[in-house]
Amino acid sequence: MAAALLVLVILMLTGIYQCPFRLLFKIPCPFCGISRAFMSASHFHMKEAFAFHPLWPLIVLALLTELLKALKIVKISNRLYNIGAALLGLCILICYIIRLVSGLYRIL
Repeated sequence: MAAALLVLVILMLTGIYQCPFRLLFKIPCPFCGISRAFMSASHFHMKEAFAFHPLWPLIVLALLTELLKALKIVKISNRLYNIGAALLGLCILICYIIRLVSGLYRIL
């Protein structure tokens, strides 16, 4: 698993890897720009991070919640967890449609 992840990271950094969704459908995927948004945010370039993907803070919150739940640090009811996941999915879908229709995707 770690070796596969390392190969993927190397392919991404060299520019060889391309998003399978984009290759197949010729449009950006719903998470297009999220990695670059995380990198920009980690360097405190918040304006750039939001330009790459406006929902990056919600994705960070979801990942953090998942990590805390997996480590059993916090206990979240299944109902609350499912509602949160559905709301996040809805937000991602709405954002994706708005970005596609308005042309707000940055040139990759």
